Amino acid sequence: MKSFKFIMFLILSATLTHAQVYYGLDLKKLNNYLKNIEIDEGYTFDTLTYYNGFLGTFKMDYNEIILSINSLEEALQVRGKDKLSEIKGKNRNYLYFENEVISVIYYDDVKKGVTAFLTCYLSSKEKMLQMMEKLNPEKMLNEAWQK
Repeated sequence: MKSFKFIMFLILSATLTHAQVYYGLDLKKLNNYLKNIEIDEGYTFDTLTYYNGFLGTFKMDYNEIILSINSLEEALQVRGKDKLSEIKGKNRNYLYFENEVISVIYYDDVKKGVTAFLTCYLSSKEKMLQMMEKLNPEKMLNEAWQK
């Protein structure tokens, strides 16, 4: 059975540096949280890395090294899709196609001045929903803020 391919990104807004300095975002806690979540068939998130002015996480899948995608619009252009379905939920948007999932889960905290986007590519809506049960973006980011 062909294993599911996926790409995960965590992209924080341009206010990340401000939020980290003034609000105490603990990147190590965020890293540890991501590393402890099994996404699919033994895969977990890679470590968070700075690139192109963003904080993100990228995964090496076989021989591919995936670079940053800075916006949903860019992601859609890269994937070359035109028909989009959308499911909205509290603090989240689920965006998916018939054969391939594009999901954007966002967390917005105006008081802390940061917006986080987690973008994933999976091969089915069902797989995405299973993953969403494991991954709670609100909890993930809340645990990353120093108390």
